[in-house]
Amino acid sequence: MKRRHVDLLLGVVHAAVAFYLVYLTNEVQPTAYMDEYFHEKQTHAYLAGRWSEWDSNITTPPGLYLLTAIFLKSREIFLGDNTRQDLNVTHFRYLNALHLGVNAFLVSSILSHLNRLPLPLHLLYLTSIVTLPVLFFTSFLFYTDQVSLAAVLATALAFLYKRRLTAFLLACFACSVRQTNIVWCAFLVGMSIASRLSSIRRKRGSPTEASPFSWFCVLLRSPVRVIQAVIQGIAYDAPLLTLVGGLFMAFVWWNGGVVLGDRSSHEFTFHIPQLLYFLAFCAAQTPLRFFLFLLHLSRSLCKRQRMLPLLLLLLFLTALSVASAHCCTVAHKYILADNRHYTFYVWQRLFQRYPVFRYIVTPLYALAGLYVATTFFPTVEIAVGVMTECARCRLLTLLRLAVFVVCTAACLIPSPLIECRYFIVPFVVWRLLTAPHAAAAPIAPLIAASEVLLNVAVNFITVYVFFYKPFFWDSQPSLPQRFMW
Repeated sequence: MKRRHVDLLLGVVHAAVAFYLVYLTNEVQPTAYMDEYFHEKQTHAYLAGRWSEWDSNITTPPGLYLLTAIFLKSREIFLGDNTRQDLNVTHFRYLNALHLGVNAFLVSSILSHLNRLPLPLHLLYLTSIVTLPVLFFTSFLFYTDQVSLAAVLATALAFLYKRRLTAFLLACFACSVRQTNIVWCAFLVGMSIASRLSSIRRKRGSPTEASPFSWFCVLLRSPVRVIQAVIQGIAYDAPLLTLVGGLFMAFVWWNGGVVLGDRSSHEFTFHIPQLLYFLAFCAAQTPLRFFLFLLHLSRSLCKRQRMLPLLLLLLFLTALSVASAHCCTVAHKYILADNRHYTFYVWQRLFQRYPVFRYIVTPLYALAGLYVATTFFPTVEIAVGVMTECARCRLLTLLRLAVFVVCTAACLIPSPLIECRYFIVPFVVWRLLTAPHAAAAPIAPLIAASEVLLNVAVNFITVYVFFYKPFFWDSQPSLPQRFMW
């Protein structure tokens, strides 16, 4: 079977699973739940032709509602089915469930393009990404997360295949679903610039093997060539994606800000700990890989020549984490008021009850940060080991890491609300960038399989609790409330 057929089959299987979960959801929750209420209301407005109507409670762009309305109106035109008045959130959920299958196909296609893995490892690694509990949970609800990720991945895939116009149109749609997706359009431009910068060659006669630091020195001594590389990365490799950035800036100017609707709960903040929470999230979602990293780190600490540099690095990262936790921790009013989210209980019972807890976990943030960074270097031994790639490859990897960190920070830090769903796109991008190589160690399939099993277990528990363990508020004794991410 060709790999393309495998990609399609995986998409169909994941979509079928999501369809079944939507069926179960409609049985236990036939009405809109939480944010679905606003999404359903806005979609109905578009189906009725009220294109200028906007609910101020919605702070993200209308891409999901427009897509749903256009699809259903097209169905009415071509099939003559005039039943849109009877449509509600139970139908919209099925359309959204399709995006889980689309995401499985797109992740598989990108993995095949970047790094052609053996089929068993490919299937396991793909499944470990698509079954990410926070992502999987949104597949049976009428939320924006699935279509947002699909738009970003489709843009990236078109860009990888140099389909510039297609990438431009998909990028525009991605930004029409969620504003932060402009960051991931900039990420693709940054990757092009990184590739150009890493191609700047040193003078003849220099040794072919050199440290990345020496290559950075070359860049600093060659400002003209650096500027040329940046211009080429923007103007030659990604001109239309750069245009998307310009259009987005025009939208911000016209709108008077990034946020649509009510901005009182989504004001810009300098929420650095958001990045720390993301690092901890990455470590928690890949526990076996993180555990092996800790084992490798402990062995490196036992070697005299590596002990001091690593200890100093960990102390420095911990100090940064402590300073961030002390100065920039934000407790948004939503996280303190809504007990339907798991983050409410984590914050209330740990961070709020024990103020010192935010400092206790800072060494874990430091370890998680070092772990995430080292996953970009499959042949490096805990930041100071011997690398087998050429110097250009090392520089390119460092530049890609820098672009990823900057874009992830730009995506997360401005948000005051701790919301695991905000981690979905940067997490998936990280997993795609750090996929195992074709010559990966024999333990790679075991690591991927362990992640799949963990995801399946977590998904089973959280979905079961959502379906069959409702609770009730005293203020609304007849309306069931449900736990969710």
